[in-house]
Amino acid sequence: MYLAGGTLCLLHRTTPLGLVLLAAPLAIIVPFNVLLARIPGPWILLVLMQLALMWAYRDAYIPLWSYGKTKPAEFVTARG
Repeated sequence: MYLAGGTLCLLHRTTPLGLVLLAAPLAIIVPFNVLLARIPGPWILLVLMQLALMWAYRDAYIPLWSYGKTKPAEFVTARG
């Protein structure tokens, strides 16, 4: 899953899908490191990068929670 998500993030067109695939493992790794291992480490940078990229591609996630209300985007670009 990590390899697939990372590879999808490298391609501009599939970056939102790659971020979705990487969000689930990150949601498990971060609480483990914070609560059990108590390791302040590289996960802070990873979370910040994940949130920044998800914010940049936020238009691509609209169909996830608006079923049938919008047309699917043909090509979503990052804001910048």
